[in-house]
Amino acid sequence: MCFVAMPFGRRRAYPGASAEVDFDSVWRAIRASAERSGFEAIRADVELLRGFVHRPMYERLLVAEVVIADLTFGNANVAYELGVRHGALRGISIPLCARDWMNYIPFDWRPLRVVPYELSEDGGITDAEALGEALRVRLDPKLKGDLPQEHDNPILQVTRFTAGAPPAHQKTDVFLQRMRFVSEVGERLSRAVGSASGVAELDALESELTDGGRASQLAELHTHLLGLFLAWREKKQYARMEALFPRLPPELRRTPVALEQLAFARNRLAEDAARGKRLDEAAAWRNSALEVVQLLEPRSWSSETWGITGRIHKDRHDAALQQGSQLEARAALKDAVESYEKGFAADPRDYYPGVNAVTLRVMRGDAQDRARLALLIPAVRFSVERAAPPPDDKPVERYWQGAT
Repeated sequence: MCFVAMPFGRRRAYPGASAEVDFDSVWRAIRASAERSGFEAIRADVELLRGFVHRPMYERLLVAEVVIADLTFGNANVAYELGVRHGALRGISIPLCARDWMNYIPFDWRPLRVVPYELSEDGGITDAEALGEALRVRLDPKLKGDLPQEHDNPILQVTRFTAGAPPAHQKTDVFLQRMRFVSEVGERLSRAVGSASGVAELDALESELTDGGRASQLAELHTHLLGLFLAWREKKQYARMEALFPRLPPELRRTPVALEQLAFARNRLAEDAARGKRLDEAAAWRNSALEVVQLLEPRSWSSETWGITGRIHKDRHDAALQQGSQLEARAALKDAVESYEKGFAADPRDYYPGVNAVTLRVMRGDAQDRARLALLIPAVRFSVERAAPPPDDKPVERYWQGAT
């Protein structure tokens, strides 16, 4: 189903305005394109159902595989319906707008990937085939199952991952996999991640994305910048993540995924310093990583957040042992075990925190640990056994699932 949220009939932007749009002609172009792609197109004003009109509208917004929203004139009903769709965290949405009105759409809509169409002087659509083709490019991949459920939903892309999402430790991989559907820049990021020469390609992309003049022309700037940040992680370029973070927009720096990955990068920099025997530098990086995770609101902590925190405390434990500080090592080990167990409790599908909690309790091995392991091990084993195997192109993930 393709539900279309748009005005109908001939409308003016405001009473007395000279410009007029024949939205029915736009609707006919949308319906023809949707039907060619194998969708049933439904518009609110042609619903034949009786009763309270909002009930079927909400149902369509929630269950339709695709919602198309015409933002021309900034219609309040359309804005509300698109907000309901995004807030419900369902399906994909395709916004479109008459090109003459693209510069007038509200600020909050501008990051969306809006499909433009041309109008004639009498307000009719001039090239229905062009609009149909632009929509087909977005509709066909969805029908074939190539587009993820969260595609084009800005709430899911950057700030939230729901219970229907994969375990939290997979979210960065999923995000990068979806980048290729976002735009031409997203495709370049995706190629760079999988390329042996990807560092040079990412260098070029970073120059583009952080250049104020050029970056301001990109509709999905936040998505691209987050993709670049995660791409540096894939390349194990943790210093580049640290350098890029202050250049991200403030609202993006505050998101859980950005803060989690900054903490991850800083702890990896701590591990690099520890291997180089730069112990003071390593301790400083670990402390700064812990400071970052503390910036997250408690309600936003996921299994990934707790897992990263557990790893930081485990590294604190190892460093304390090397320096002969038994008391500090015991305290750090206690913090690590508690963090990993909280991570596993936050999402029992995410077995990485669980298996780390088991490992550390086995290592410590006191009576309390043995009693706890009798409960913990069966739960972690069940989580591992029911987990779907990673794809063939993720050999490291496949190894670690087998090892777990």
